Amino acid sequence: FFFSSRRRHTRQRSVSWARRCVQETDAEYMGIFMKKKDTTTTTFFSPSKEDQQVIPGDIETYVFDYPVKHLGEYVYEVWKSDSKPSKNNFSDINPADLANEKALAELQSKYAKLHISKPEQMKKISSVAPEESTSNAKVLNESLKRIARYNNKRKYEERVGFATTLATNAEEIGKTNTIKFLLPAIEAHLSQDVTEIKSLILPQLIAVARLIYKNPAGYESVIAVLLPVVQKLLVDPSLDISEKAAVSLANIAELLTSADRGNYILTIVLKLAHDDENVENRVAAIQLLNKLAGKLGKELCEQFVSFEMMCMADDPEQKVRKTTTQNFVKVCETVSTEFFIKKLLPVYQKLGKDTYWPVREAAVNILVEIANVCPLEIRETTLTDVFLDFHNDSSRFVKKASLLQLGNFLYSLKGGKINITLIQFFTTLDPKVNSDEDLIMHCAYTFPGVLLALGASEWPTLKNTYKSLIKKDLQQVKSTLAASIHEIAKIVGGKIVAEELDSILKSFLNNFTTVNIAFAHLHEFLQVLDEKLRLGYLEIVEKIINKSEHSWRLRDIFANNAEAYAKLFDVHTVHKFILPIVLRLLHDTSIEVRLHMCKQMHAIAMILKPEPTYFEEVMNHIIKLFSSVVFRDRQIFLYICEGFMCNEAVFEQYLLTQFLALQKDRILIVRLSLAKILHTHMKCSGVLAKNVHIVRTIQLLQTDTAREVKECIVAASKEYDKMKAIESESLDELEKAREKAGEHLVVGTEDEEELAEIQRAQSEKTVKETLKVDEMDEKMSKMPAAKKLQRRSFTFHKGK
Repeated sequence: FFFSSRRRHTRQRSVSWARRCVQETDAEYMGIFMKKKDTTTTTFFSPSKEDQQVIPGDIETYVFDYPVKHLGEYVYEVWKSDSKPSKNNFSDINPADLANEKALAELQSKYAKLHISKPEQMKKISSVAPEESTSNAKVLNESLKRIARYNNKRKYEERVGFATTLATNAEEIGKTNTIKFLLPAIEAHLSQDVTEIKSLILPQLIAVARLIYKNPAGYESVIAVLLPVVQKLLVDPSLDISEKAAVSLANIAELLTSADRGNYILTIVLKLAHDDENVENRVAAIQLLNKLAGKLGKELCEQFVSFEMMCMADDPEQKVRKTTTQNFVKVCETVSTEFFIKKLLPVYQKLGKDTYWPVREAAVNILVEIANVCPLEIRETTLTDVFLDFHNDSSRFVKKASLLQLGNFLYSLKGGKINITLIQFFTTLDPKVNSDEDLIMHCAYTFPGVLLALGASEWPTLKNTYKSLIKKDLQQVKSTLAASIHEIAKIVGGKIVAEELDSILKSFLNNFTTVNIAFAHLHEFLQVLDEKLRLGYLEIVEKIINKSEHSWRLRDIFANNAEAYAKLFDVHTVHKFILPIVLRLLHDTSIEVRLHMCKQMHAIAMILKPEPTYFEEVMNHIIKLFSSVVFRDRQIFLYICEGFMCNEAVFEQYLLTQFLALQKDRILIVRLSLAKILHTHMKCSGVLAKNVHIVRTIQLLQTDTAREVKECIVAASKEYDKMKAIESESLDELEKAREKAGEHLVVGTEDEEELAEIQRAQSEKTVKETLKVDEMDEKMSKMPAAKKLQRRSFTFHKGK
């Protein structure tokens, strides 16, 4: 009756009213779908032009399908019949009664005359929460409405908003609705919409494809709908669209089977490659073959892709040959070494002698990557000759490009015979004879690799070049050399380091622009020096730390490497020089420095353990943090304890009691830190995960008043339960395996006595642990630190 009204508002009210009835009483089976014009489902009304503005596009109306059961089915049947529905017809239905057999029988008999076909299915509603199903239905309805508005093609802002959330909408409406409604919309707008909308949709195609491709219908839709659209956009006039389409095609290829990659993806690319009239299509095909080489696999690359590359290398267009050279490497990496040497290496040599100098320059730029594909013998002979040809090229651009590849090419020859001419070329990059800053920077950057390839014996040959680089007043060059001096020290050895590199490193440490870089690797440089020279650097380290009041990064560098420094010296030197810096950085103003220093404390303490006095001094300092009035110190104590938890004996002897006492700290952040540490330890199944005191602390913290602490400690408790469950499962599996194998334990008299003794020992251990827990609780209540905490709490409330 309402749907037959000519007034649009009356029809809208009837839709919303019927939807609400279905959502409230038939949550599990309710589904809202769009009805296409070509469907044969009964239509309640034909929309006017005004209605098409509300529900635009080719969508005629909302239809309750899926199919709709129970009350929704009743509404549908009433609409079909001549009955005139009113709210009183079903206002007495209570969803709670639908779970009651007696009430359900009454409803069945009451509404039998109103054409309810299958009222017995109303039982199933009791298994779904009305609020949850209603919210899911609302999300689905809103997403479908957005798709409908998107199909309208009128409001640009709405289309942009929808296009940016395409992947999210696909997840909300599910696989079936995505295939049914979203893919046609994507196809339409990638074909007809403006460039901006296409640019927003293309990056999200892979998310949509991943959602549906496991569904057989979805897999077919990816091939039948998405691939043809992407194929058209590969040759789009807009460079941005064509590049994004190429990326989308490569991503979609990952989802297809190897057979379909050959049948569909490769076919699309080969059509572009064989377009003799359009150069841009051939260029796009070459770029795609490079991106798809790894996904197509060795067999397809050897049978099809490689031969396409060979043809493109002979293309009359210079742009095609240059693009072929730039996109040659991935194909070479995919095919077998034998195939590469026989078929593709001659093609590369041919491109290196091309008449067009940009093609030769492109060939130089991939020389090192080609060398990584070749065996060492080919690098020493064939590729070395190719490089010499590039260096003697008539074009100055090709010659410079060869010098920019020289250092990396020399490194690729490591372990083989290196032509002395290449070494001479490298020495010509010396700033004394060369003024090109790009070449000087390349020389500085690749110097450690070249020296490693040539060996320490060639240091006299390269020494002058290195010293010239040191004197060059270029900030990038100095920073590069400061970052690599420790690597050079490892190659040349201690004697040369002491004579020539020691003074260079000190100059870097005294320069404010390079001190951070050089200081980061100082501990590695000191490993090469003898002990006497190392001691001289301790004063430099102390001076750098003292001067770094406004540079926390220098202090942070030391905090991260404190253990490495401590391992370089004897126990007494560590106690005298390094320990004072470490204890000072525990109270640093930067939280990054404090946290990193806390992680190093266990290693420092273990290094000092051979001297009991030094070790006790460190442990006493750590325990003092626990009794500090400042909450930050107590928090630092917890982070130090986290590092010690890997050492069960030391932790239980020195820190366990104080660690557990902080569960009652009055500061929230301290208790939260404790909860996080326990959660992390349980998640990693640490050595103390089964400790009865730790487990009891987790149980006590679950009653904490702070929500954050509760959430964190509940997660820790779940990790503990998970660990116990895994253990029990493994024991059950072991027992079943033994039963299957017939490994039944035969217990004799002596075995019975031994088992009884083991059981007695275990029971005694359990009793002792229980008593230990009680003793610890008593000890914690009598601790001075706990009393201090109580007094502070009392004073705080009294003052307030």
